[in-house]
Formats: sequence, C-alpha cells, structure tokens
Amino acid sequence: MLYSLRKWFGLERDIVVMVFAIVLLTLGEQLLTKYILMHFEYLDASALVIGFYGSMKRSNLILFKIT
Repeated sequence: MLYSLRKWFGLERDIVVMVFAIVLLTLGEQLLTKYILMHFEYLDASALVIGFYGSMKRSNLILFKIT
C-alpha cells in the first residue's frame, strides 16, 4: 500500500524518509515545549531561569511572526 501511494504521488524513497523524519522531529518538539517548564521545576531551576526561558520563547515567536 505504501508503495502504491508513493508511486501515485511520484515520491522517491529518500523524500518519504525525509518527510517522515521532519514530522517526527516536529511532534517531538511540540511535546517537549509543553512540559519543559515542569522539567525546569523538577531540576530546581530558579524562578529567574524559568521566567527568562518563557520571555525568550515569547520573543522568538514574535520575531518569527513579524518576518
């Protein structure tokens, strides 16, 4: 079945592997960003470190949204 879908879309095997890897990395990143603050708390990070991480995350989102 995968071969027929790949043939219908005209994709080569390396492209399918690359797309699959990118999707897995993106999903992993989304899961990590959801729980990273809890990991910081577990590692006894100070409130300053947690606040700095949150502000840098928000700054990056704003900068990338503008461009």
